[in-house]
Amino acid sequence: YMIYNGLAYAPLAATTLPYVSTAIPDQLFVGAYPLGAIYEYIAVADMKADANLGVSLSGSNTITINTKDYYSSQRGGGAKYLFKTFAQATADGDVYSPTSLGNIQCVNGVAVLQSNYKTVNIEKFGAVNGQNAYDSIVELRDILHSKGGGEILVPGSYVADGIKMKKGVSIVGISETSSKITAPANSVNQGVIELTNGQVNGANIKRIGIRGHVTNPSQWGIFADAVESGGVGGWWQSKIQEVDIRDTNFGIHLKGGVTGSNIP
Repeated sequence: YMIYNGLAYAPLAATTLPYVSTAIPDQLFVGAYPLGAIYEYIAVADMKADANLGVSLSGSNTITINTKDYYSSQRGGGAKYLFKTFAQATADGDVYSPTSLGNIQCVNGVAVLQSNYKTVNIEKFGAVNGQNAYDSIVELRDILHSKGGGEILVPGSYVADGIKMKKGVSIVGISETSSKITAPANSVNQGVIELTNGQVNGANIKRIGIRGHVTNPSQWGIFADAVESGGVGGWWQSKIQEVDIRDTNFGIHLKGGVTGSNIP
């Protein structure tokens, strides 16, 4: 048994004992121990830099990883990841690539973002209070959408606009005074919050303040113009509740489409 870069290793079942450890784990003879154990890294960047992580995985075995901090480029962090082999990820129907939303491609395995909660804080995805959080919001939105829905929690004040609501994903705050999304200067987006194409249902906006910017004279707080995709479009079965819109030239724009029965 040995510890290398914070991970425990033990001889594989096929390794002849006694086995003398080498300075760096020899993956022909040792593997992470125990499989399924939870390991921790300071940040996602540290996890990705460990070339030995996951190399001994086989079959349906997995390794759970916790990261304590944010990734420097604001691509995830402070979250839980599950390592599995590429073959198992394919068998499980996981979608992965170096740019897949919700997945972190590493040297020897695929880390699929796992969450036990449907409400996820955007600061888990690198958002910093008072700074631009657009990338963090849309990455989390796409992850939650791919997993069937959830809530994006906005705990503080962030800069972003042109955020398109997607089916099943809500944006929620703590209160309309303590949770705010403010548009950046000189934006060309029609709304601070907008609507993606097609039918969007179960996508609520609750307990949040929406703020415009003086350099955006034609912007709406919420611009929900239905655009058909697959014969349907628009905002369905969703709520706007406890939302405070200020400093935009216009408040809320709701518009259906041209097909009548297909668009509200």
